[in-house]
Amino acid sequence: MSLTRRELLSGIAGFALGSAVVALAGSVYRDYRRKDRVARQQVAAPAHPPTLDDDGWLLTAEDREEFLAGDDLMSSDMLQIRDAVDIPGGDYAAFRVVGLGDCVRACEADSQCAAFTFARSSHPLPNKRRMCWLKGAGTAAPVVDLPAYVSGRRGNW
Repeated sequence: MSLTRRELLSGIAGFALGSAVVALAGSVYRDYRRKDRVARQQVAAPAHPPTLDDDGWLLTAEDREEFLAGDDLMSSDMLQIRDAVDIPGGDYAAFRVVGLGDCVRACEADSQCAAFTFARSSHPLPNKRRMCWLKGAGTAAPVVDLPAYVSGRRGNW
């Protein structure tokens, strides 16, 4: 099988044209990506500049106040709640919550829960902030004067 001169030139021209189209498409794509990157880097400043609190949360002052309101003491019909108290030991569940109310409700809803300890958002260790520990039998004596904690238990202290 042999090619005529016309077929050979047509093939070469087609190859050259195809290469040019691919090169142009690549150039257009690279230009698009470059403009997209530049546009993403030029993000407008937020309407309310956030504040960086030392606990790592990025919030406006108003949002931070609302968020920290979840640490306020509350009352319970089933539990006696004490501020600045940690009840060590007896943990059978530990999880992060939004606020003290979530921890209290979790203990009230669980018949196995004899007590709980909640770590405030102001706790010095970031991995303990807003943690709730539900406690069964076998807890140690409460430790007082720890402002980062709130604890509650069923029955008398």
